[in-house]
Amino acid sequence: MRTSHKAFIPQLAATERHQAWIQHIWMQMENVSLADPAPEVLQQHHVIGKSQNFPKDINVFLRKNSEDPAAKVILSFHSMKLMRKSP
Repeated sequence: MRTSHKAFIPQLAATERHQAWIQHIWMQMENVSLADPAPEVLQQHHVIGKSQNFPKDINVFLRKNSEDPAAKVILSFHSMKLMRKSP
């Protein structure tokens, strides 16, 4: 490894921290890929990830969080969409 020979200890420490961070990222990526595997067989079209096994009903969520400003926006958007569809 090359340094500027001036204040080389902080340069070496920064490089070591950088390499440790990259190793940490690689380990996280490996853990994620093990948790949600990709299809292994060509006949298997898709794999549902473990986090997608239990979908939430959006209507229940909106009723429970009716005071949330984001939920209010979604409700108003949904009601406008319904009004457009009615004859």
